[in-house]
Amino acid sequence: MLREIRLKDFLVFKDVSLRLGEGLNVLSGETGAGKSLIVDAILTLLGREVDWSALRGESYLQMVWEDDGRLGEKLRELGIPYEGEVIVRKVLNARTRRSRTFINDMRVSAKVVKEVFSDEILIGEQFALRRSVSPHFQTLVFDRAAGVDYGGYGEVFQTYRKLKASLSSLQKKLDELKEKEDYLRFQLAEMEKLNLQRGEEERLLSRRAEIEGKLREREWAVGFKSVYPIIEENLSSLLRNSPERFRETLEEVYEKLRDILYAVDYGDYEELMEELDSINSRLYQIDRLKARFRTDFEGLLSLREEISQNLNLLQTLEGEKKALEEELEKVETTLREMCEGINAQRRAALGDFKEKVVSLLRDLGFSYVLLDVVLKEREFYALGNSQVEMRISTIPSLPPQDVSNLSGGELARFSLVLFSLGSVSLPTVILDEIDIGVSPDVASRIGLLLKGISQRSQVIVITHNAFTAMYADRHFTVKRVSPEKTHVKEVKGEERWEELARMLGVKDAKQILTKKVKIPL
Repeated sequence: MLREIRLKDFLVFKDVSLRLGEGLNVLSGETGAGKSLIVDAILTLLGREVDWSALRGESYLQMVWEDDGRLGEKLRELGIPYEGEVIVRKVLNARTRRSRTFINDMRVSAKVVKEVFSDEILIGEQFALRRSVSPHFQTLVFDRAAGVDYGGYGEVFQTYRKLKASLSSLQKKLDELKEKEDYLRFQLAEMEKLNLQRGEEERLLSRRAEIEGKLREREWAVGFKSVYPIIEENLSSLLRNSPERFRETLEEVYEKLRDILYAVDYGDYEELMEELDSINSRLYQIDRLKARFRTDFEGLLSLREEISQNLNLLQTLEGEKKALEEELEKVETTLREMCEGINAQRRAALGDFKEKVVSLLRDLGFSYVLLDVVLKEREFYALGNSQVEMRISTIPSLPPQDVSNLSGGELARFSLVLFSLGSVSLPTVILDEIDIGVSPDVASRIGLLLKGISQRSQVIVITHNAFTAMYADRHFTVKRVSPEKTHVKEVKGEERWEELARMLGVKDAKQILTKKVKIPL
């Protein structure tokens, strides 16, 4: 519930505090006094774009909310400090055209404010347009007015939604994998063609180095063998003519050279070359694959495993999809059976509901009303698989049309009727002159409807009509005391009678109003 509004240096409000209460709060005052500016201030606090052209200097706006439990829970989820009340504050700087918004002294964005108060308050045209033209809202109102029993439908529908979401997510994965399936299989085929083995590249490189070493040794051995006869001949000559003291050393050299000759392993040259060619060919294929996939050898192995897993996942997901579809089909069957019962209740109540709406609209000044209330099938949603749609005509020559075609005043009164019949509760509703241009009798009936709604929601009404204002639990006057200054004051007792008399343009309001209804003042 909105407990207090404070405006400081905001347009014609120098420093005004408005302490509101439960039930029906009425704001009245002469045209141009600034009543609607209070609604503008609340909308600005709730995140509406600021009209900087009308502001001067720095302005300060604040509203204080009493929490019924929902607000505190939202604030805690958002990490905003909370100790029993909610204070929304906004500072506007017209010079810089910047604003700062705070909830409980924590700076927040306009988006956060809208999120926090999305289900707490409806203002002016939002009340009529956002709700009343919506088939969902019309269905909700109808069901509550008709006492439709959903019989556990909500729980089954939540299961249905979760299954649908799971199936949608799974299908998305499947589609992504199927889109890549051909390419994945092509990649896997390339890798499997090589049949890569873990540690293979390291082994191949090691063996190549070993073979290349053996080939270099063989090449040296061939050269050694070719020059050995010459070395042997020359060394023999040296030995024959060698001085005694060198002979032993030369003999040792001769023996070692012969040992080398006999020790050299020429090996199978052709076999080694074939093996080296095979290794180089294999490494070339591996290098090409690494270049193609821009990774190293271990990366190729990981990629092959990943591709295999994704292709296997396709089969797994197909199985999961089939199981989900079967489960979903069972839940849909249950929902259809439950909806048959819900729809039967709705069809049975259509006539009575239509009569109630038409009767209340006529009470609120509609001289001609032709209303169609029909039940239309649709896919499963929170209220079943059908929805109520209302079409209306207030002109005899026109067939019933969409509710949004009503004039602003008609739509507001139509909304009041739905709001009243459906027992739809929001913590706070603010309405700006919904009774403009109606007769005293109609204004009185609007006041009675507002009074009924105010038993479950705080209602704040701006009005020029005394026959609406007389039902107020709290009555505030908005008065322009100078071209740039406005006061707001709660009036009680005789002061309130005086304000009602001013609104009626008479000296004694009691004689007129008490004939309509006895009200406590």
